[in-house]
Amino acid sequence: MRSANVVAEQPGARGGWARATILLSFGLIANLATEMTFAATLHEIAAAWALDASQSGWIGGIYSNGSACPISGTGAWIIAS
Repeated sequence: MRSANVVAEQPGARGGWARATILLSFGLIANLATEMTFAATLHEIAAAWALDASQSGWIGGIYSNGSACPISGTGAWIIAS
């Protein structure tokens, strides 16, 4: 006997959710690829530009925060001030 609490599921609903999850995950990875690439190549960039550890840290932090500001909504607040 089926329980009265079971919600009727639309045919193909699980496939739609799985597809949406896969597409959103792929979009997130593609969006963050530039940040991952910059972090991986920061050592070579520092050597080419003759940066010390402190300068490399600053440029890495600026890059990370610069990419996070538009996502968090603080970008508009920074531009407005």
